[in-house]
Amino acid sequence: MSSQDKMKGQCSNCGWVTRRKFKNMERKPCPKCGGHVVFHEDDIETARTIAILSIVGMAVIGILFVSLGIAEW
Repeated sequence: MSSQDKMKGQCSNCGWVTRRKFKNMERKPCPKCGGHVVFHEDDIETARTIAILSIVGMAVIGILFVSLGIAEW
């Protein structure tokens, strides 16, 4: 896995910076102090874009499934 697949995160307690996958950013605590790791300000816009596109994609798929009769409303 290359570093391009990972996003920059920062510990909210000690400020330690790491690179993690999007889905693992908030799951694992900081290895130094055990604090909460959040998205670094350099990658916050990218994280928001990924989250918004995921939500829109799920909504579109849900509407498609309902319109095709695969799922019931």
